Amino acid sequence: LLTSLQKQPYVWDTFSDIDNTALSIHSPNAFQGTKWVEQTGRWSTVGGYARANGAAGSLAWIDSKIAEQIAIECDVVFADVAVPQTLIFRYDAATGHHWRAGYANKKYVIYEITNTSTIRVNINVAPTFGQIYKLKVILEGDSIAFYVDGQLILNWTSSLNKNQTKHGLYCSSSTNTKFDNFKVNIL
Repeated sequence: LLTSLQKQPYVWDTFSDIDNTALSIHSPNAFQGTKWVEQTGRWSTVGGYARANGAAGSLAWIDSKIAEQIAIECDVVFADVAVPQTLIFRYDAATGHHWRAGYANKKYVIYEITNTSTIRVNINVAPTFGQIYKLKVILEGDSIAFYVDGQLILNWTSSLNKNQTKHGLYCSSSTNTKFDNFKVNIL
């Protein structure tokens, strides 16, 4: 049986802070993990959400200290048809290699990011912009499963960066995409 302590997310963040607080100095509601790292672009808290400043390829991550048998969850408000708006996971800070799952250019996608960006699997979609979607990525061994609002949308199998513990947010060229209720849970 799990204790009540184990049932809590390892990392969680509601982004409740004074507006325009840089994500890198914001204090997440983290049980285990680190502060946010603004790898690319600038991120801040605005109205109880995390938001990028509109720089191309804005990426922020937090080290959860756990890599496998986890669920990464976040509420996301998509704001643009073409702009990638995704969760990132298994981020390697030394190489920049990582994975992304989310929305881009009228598709739900799972990307592998190494020296290039490669779409591994996708499906057409027409989301309602401005609506909150609950994104979840489940990592079990080599398996990557991507869910939207509780429904399995895409899956992929790869061992790339399987032991990396850094997970987070990605948005390119938009200030209107909003992220909230970020969590990393043990399955």
